[in-house]
Amino acid sequence: MRSAGWVACCVACAALAGPGCVAEIRADDYAQECSTDDECTAVYQGNVCMECGIDNAAIRVDEWERYADDVAQLREAACFPELTSPYRRRCDATMHAVCTDGRCAVAAGEGQD
Repeated sequence: MRSAGWVACCVACAALAGPGCVAEIRADDYAQECSTDDECTAVYQGNVCMECGIDNAAIRVDEWERYADDVAQLREAACFPELTSPYRRRCDATMHAVCTDGRCAVAAGEGQD
């Protein structure tokens, strides 16, 4: 069952952008190619209307500002006013970014993020 917050978020988003709109951010929409771990940063991928989220994906560090701007715009357009901060609160995350086979990814445990 979907939460009331999720439903309200999607209803607001649909009103702005039409049917089928989901306030989600996807790491695949950002560059992820890498050679070393320090070129990557862990990010949250999923419904941006949630209060917090565990980093569950990774993008290149130089894509961070664009990612943060996109999260802020999605939240402003589709979420409750108290959730419009461009940076989501991290919820006890223990994931960090690594470069694996030339692509940014996340791994469990403490890292440099």
